[in-house]
Amino acid sequence: MVKLNDDPIQADDIKDFVNNTSDFGFELNILSKLTSLNIECQHSGSYSDPVTNKPRQFDIRSRMTRMKYTVKMAIECKNLRSNFPLLIMRIPRTENESFHEVIHSHRIDHGSPGRRLRIKGYHSLYSVGDYVGKSCSQVGRTTQNKDITGNDAEVYDKWSQAIHSSYDLVNDSCDDWRATTTKNSYTLVLPVLVVPNNRLWIMDYSSDGKPQGDPREVDRASIFIDQMIKTRKKAFGLSATISHLEVMTEIGLFQFCESFFDGNLINKVFSEDGLEFAQLLES
Repeated sequence: MVKLNDDPIQADDIKDFVNNTSDFGFELNILSKLTSLNIECQHSGSYSDPVTNKPRQFDIRSRMTRMKYTVKMAIECKNLRSNFPLLIMRIPRTENESFHEVIHSHRIDHGSPGRRLRIKGYHSLYSVGDYVGKSCSQVGRTTQNKDITGNDAEVYDKWSQAIHSSYDLVNDSCDDWRATTTKNSYTLVLPVLVVPNNRLWIMDYSSDGKPQGDPREVDRASIFIDQMIKTRKKAFGLSATISHLEVMTEIGLFQFCESFFDGNLINKVFSEDGLEFAQLLES
């Protein structure tokens, strides 16, 4: 733990923390923007950590539905300061990393009410050859010597929470067909880390480690995680692999949600060709 100054904390100190450092105020701002788009949200609920079995608290869970297509996001918010932004280091995505999985649930006429479909390559949200994150770090300078330094501890805790919060969303997706008139649904679950605008940077490298241009600010980047998630509904035995973590700024999150409602995201994630040629996986 950082050694603290002995001076008592005053109202101005609390105000500085609330305005510039606290994740909670930033979290409420993100929640407000999502609800302004009429996106269904849950805020600050608890769940059982799938690794430790201890109770934890999520920031936001959102659901966007259009016809039989749903995108669910397990969102964690990190209010990064301008002097300690997040850098994601990326290389070209390989063929094995180019996929996303969709949960197909339907009315139980016979057999299992759900299955998982792996959409790969050209039809995937994550195309072969596009740059994908493999490492990340917050970057800043020390106070004494102003040496450049990096640390991933704060953001790692947040994005691992987003992944663990996704377990419940996968679990609940077994029943998404009940909310459709066709009794047939397709669901994508995404863990998302949201940071303030102008706090997200990327640095691209070739596959053999050569820098490709200079670092630059972006509003959205993905990190390959390849995380298998198993549902707790033992009778169904459904599971899903979450291939990527999405990292977005406020602007990036807004643009991503807009792309769902205007149909562009639906056409990419749930394309008829993609679903037709998807690999049916055993859970």
